[in-house]
Amino acid sequence: MTGILLSRYPTAVERTASASVPRPFIVFDATLYKDKPSLEAYGVHPITVLYESRLFVANQLPAAMPPETVVRSLAFELRSSPEPVVLDIERWPLKGDGLVVQSTVGKFLSVLSWMKGEAPGVPFGVYGTVPVPDYWRAIRDPASEEFQSWQQDNDRLEGVSDRVDALFPSIYTFYTDRQGWVTYAIAQIAEAKRKAKGNRSMQFLWPQYS
Repeated sequence: MTGILLSRYPTAVERTASASVPRPFIVFDATLYKDKPSLEAYGVHPITVLYESRLFVANQLPAAMPPETVVRSLAFELRSSPEPVVLDIERWPLKGDGLVVQSTVGKFLSVLSWMKGEAPGVPFGVYGTVPVPDYWRAIRDPASEEFQSWQQDNDRLEGVSDRVDALFPSIYTFYTDRQGWVTYAIAQIAEAKRKAKGNRSMQFLWPQYS
C-alpha cells in the first residue's frame, strides 16, 4: 500500500476555532518512488507508514501478532513525529465469521496500545480498515441490503475506529468505470466520517490506475 493522503477534517485544536474559519486541505505523500524530490515547498508533507515488513518477523503465520518488542521499538523511534503514523496491517480478516473479526479487533487494539504506550503524543491510525474497502457493496444504493451489510461490517470494527486518532480509508481506483469510482469514493468518505465521530479522516489515493 502506498499513496497520497487527502484530509479536510479538523484536528482537535481546529475544532475549537470559529466555524467561519476555512478548514485547511492537507495533503500527505506516502509514495515510495525512487529519487523522489521533496514536495514540502508545495505544501505536500511526508507521512510515516509502518508496513507489515517492519512490524512482523519473517515466516510468521498470517494470524500471528507482531512481536511486542518490535512494535514498541518502532513507536519509540517515532515518539517525536509531528505527523500521524499509519499502520498498514492487511493480513487479518475484516469481515466474515464474527469470532474471527472479534479476534482481529483485539489484535489491532493490542498493537495500538503498545504504540501509544511508547509514543502517547503521536496520532496513530490504521490503513484501509474502517471503512472496509469493499467496492461492490459501497457503490450500492444506501437503502440496499448490500450497502447496509457493509455498514454492519464497519460497525463490527468499531473497537478499532474508536481507538485510533484518525481513519485512513482507501479510495483507490480499481476499475475503468469513472462514475463508479466517484460513487465508491463518496461512500468511503461518508462512512469514514460516520465512524470517525469527530476525529480526522484522511483518504489514501493512488496516482495511477491499479
